[in-house]
Amino acid sequence: MPRKTAYGTDENCSNRQIDSIPGLTWTFFRQRELFFCVIIKAVGEIGFGASPIFSDNPTDYTDNRKNIRGYAADGIRVFGYTIFVIQELAQKTRAKTIKFESTHPQLGYLYNKMIGNQRLMDTLQVAGWIYQGKIEGQHVFER
Repeated sequence: MPRKTAYGTDENCSNRQIDSIPGLTWTFFRQRELFFCVIIKAVGEIGFGASPIFSDNPTDYTDNRKNIRGYAADGIRVFGYTIFVIQELAQKTRAKTIKFESTHPQLGYLYNKMIGNQRLMDTLQVAGWIYQGKIEGQHVFER
């Protein structure tokens, strides 16, 4: 389920702002002692990663949960915050498609669990996101 959280581009991750360059939009949120970056590419691909140190550079964040202490333990909660921030980014960018690609087995497992969570799928559908299926290895939602 999406979980409401503060997000933003400032070090407190709370100004509700987003940053972008052509083809890429992102923002950050904080959970306990970790900082997270959520990205939407122009083609709708979603990316997210974590870092123990705040940086305004999205490439300083990793999506490997094993490399970040405390990330794996809170994975489900963090994913709820991530879904909330994805919805916010999609609304601000007027994205019509979002795609979740499994860049490694951990993410594949998480995305498959996401698709199997009927409450989450119902919540996304109420928000206007219709699951189109797994297309070329990506879970695709459109509105």
